Amino acid sequence: MKAIITGHVPPARTANKSNWDETCWQKYTLWMHQYRDVIAATLYGHMNTDHFIVQDFEEVDDSVVDGYAILNKVNKRGMVASAEQKFGIQSATNYLKDLRESWTKLPKPQANEYSEALKKGKKHKGKKPHNPDDYDSEIGGRYAERFSVSHVSPSVVPNYFPTIRVYEYNITGLDRKLPRSFEDMFEQHDMSATEGFEQFDEENLEQDVAAEDEDLEAERKKKKKKPRKHRFTVPNPPSKSAPPGPAYSPQSLTLLGFVQYYANLTRINNDFFEDDADQQGLKDHKHHGKNPHGDDHKPNPKNLTYEVLYDTRSDKVYQLEDLTTRSYLRLAQRIAGVKPRKSDVQTLDAELEEVEVDETFDDDRDQSDLDITKKKHKKKGNKKKKKKSPKDNKPWYTFVRRAFVNTVDPDDIEEEF
Repeated sequence: MKAIITGHVPPARTANKSNWDETCWQKYTLWMHQYRDVIAATLYGHMNTDHFIVQDFEEVDDSVVDGYAILNKVNKRGMVASAEQKFGIQSATNYLKDLRESWTKLPKPQANEYSEALKKGKKHKGKKPHNPDDYDSEIGGRYAERFSVSHVSPSVVPNYFPTIRVYEYNITGLDRKLPRSFEDMFEQHDMSATEGFEQFDEENLEQDVAAEDEDLEAERKKKKKKPRKHRFTVPNPPSKSAPPGPAYSPQSLTLLGFVQYYANLTRINNDFFEDDADQQGLKDHKHHGKNPHGDDHKPNPKNLTYEVLYDTRSDKVYQLEDLTTRSYLRLAQRIAGVKPRKSDVQTLDAELEEVEVDETFDDDRDQSDLDITKKKHKKKGNKKKKKKSPKDNKPWYTFVRRAFVNTVDPDDIEEEF
């Protein structure tokens, strides 16, 4: 049995935004880890911004791992969430910055300073050699099972632009002949097993209610008020011999990618301009001096059509081979500006001396990994070149632009982020 978890409000948890009570986040992250061989993916909405969230099992309190939770614990994260009722562009800006900041603290895959110093002929200053296996150990093994990922889709209604997301998943082994009807399916199984489960659930429910009543009565009899601990059963983790689940290793039901569609309402509702040049002017907020139509003008919007914003299977910026946890972990690190290992990217041309900074963040040219080189850019002839700044991170700017579904001007993104 495998499962895809869907919900409305995602488990956002940063300094500026926290959607869930902390105790709920703790148990959710624990459950995701314990059921990592079962859960194929988690899909959420609500926040209107296109992004993803990385949960770290090591942030779960030891008491929760042992099956205890203090119920009356002050939840500062929840207080932040309740005080911030609206999630607009400004609050989303702080939230996205928080995400990037948290991703800078993820285990880093690149060689350490010792290896870099040796390559440059410098002294290592007592730093230990880099072990390539250290990174896999830090992220929970080859499949990064220390982490889990929650997908958050943008809105289907025009908070920014209306969107639709279509996922593609692995169907290996799912092409078997299925029963023609539910009746046929139930006839193939022993109904006594179903009855047994119903009886089991009912009996356990009565036992749980009785046990809870006893705990409440005992609590009332206590003279001194102490932090009340709630005992709960922690699910058993996967067997050590069990293979990794579909969220970690390519197999049946593993998410392979998605196509993000959006409807550009600005273009659809515009009846000023017709040709592509004028449409580009509208996109750049340049209306060429034309005034709005009068009250007697009959609107003539174009048909509501969706176009591709990006496709993860072919996107040159995100470079997601699939939607497994390790792929997302690498993307989070690239968005945060973490340098990749040579094994993670293709070897760059050693003769590369110049870089022209792409300030429009076009998806068809990827220069994100060029910041792994520390060579000084030289000027040739009279053509001026802009030196690449450490802040110039194409995956980060692309991530932000897509979070707002292309409704925020690239210049504003560069200024704000």
